[in-house]
Amino acid sequence: MRSFRDAKAMAKALRAELAARGTTVPHSAALEIVARQFGFDDWNVLAARIGAARPEPGPRTAVPVLRIFSVDKAREFYLDFLGFTVDWEHRFDPGSPVYLQVSRAGLTLHLSEHHGDGSPGAVVFVPVVGIEDLHRELSDKRYAYARPGIEDDPWHARSLTVTDPFGNTLRFSEPSTRAEPEAAVADEVVLPARIGRVWELITRAEHIRAWFAFDGAAVDLRPGGEIEHVWHEHGRYRGVIEEVVPGARLVYRYSSVPDARPEPGRQTTVVFTLEELSDGSTRVRVTEEGFDALEMGDADRRAHADGARQGWQGGLDGLARLAAPAASAGEGPA
Repeated sequence: MRSFRDAKAMAKALRAELAARGTTVPHSAALEIVARQFGFDDWNVLAARIGAARPEPGPRTAVPVLRIFSVDKAREFYLDFLGFTVDWEHRFDPGSPVYLQVSRAGLTLHLSEHHGDGSPGAVVFVPVVGIEDLHRELSDKRYAYARPGIEDDPWHARSLTVTDPFGNTLRFSEPSTRAEPEAAVADEVVLPARIGRVWELITRAEHIRAWFAFDGAAVDLRPGGEIEHVWHEHGRYRGVIEEVVPGARLVYRYSSVPDARPEPGRQTTVVFTLEELSDGSTRVRVTEEGFDALEMGDADRRAHADGARQGWQGGLDGLARLAAPAASAGEGPA
């Protein structure tokens, strides 16, 4: 049975029937006749009613379907780590594979244990607002199997990438608003170790060689003392210590070119800050600033900052492994 939603088709059919009987009416007149037959004052009123009652036809928001193999692992990753909530889940019977919907802030995903519902290795691109806040939130979760960082993409965006236990990747992306090379890069990690132990890991040369400067390190831990990092593929980089607050803060000027002391125009400033948390763990934040003052072109300054960001991300990953209980067994917290 036809309703007022079919008014245009009805007007067309009316015109055709009248024309077959030798009466010609314009399409607008046919629309007005149909509108009055439905009890509306005119076609404009009926058209407004149709627009309100029927959504514009076409595709709606896509919902990715991601293959999973363990609902417990999926809950740990998507709910506990990423902060999604379960909207609903379905099994044909208690022993059947699960199919569930999870969502967070407008993003909806379907997770399926069913054979044939996709293959592991899918990539989902997720636009976000506030990627720095998301990064801090995920870092604070201390998820054992991922510590994602923020990367600069060549298409003027910043991204944070996580991979679930089944090989599916979520790439969160936010457009970059900076037109000029950034002045500083920063990263942080929460370590399962006392603050005294962490201070040793970032200030003693034998430890620095294990998590950052793999081919050599030296530290003269005093204001005015030198710090040195060596990588065979990059060279020897020197720094001069500016501030030492044991267990809390380390600041040094760092040369942007190998085999040279830091000097204005070719130096950055590295700042380590440590914060002891209530559970006995330690938050470590590292900031390297001054890239905007380097005496080089914008593209080179940006590349230098990007390289520093990647270096500190990898370094803090290594620091986290070194601080893990298994790595420091027998040494005890400081």
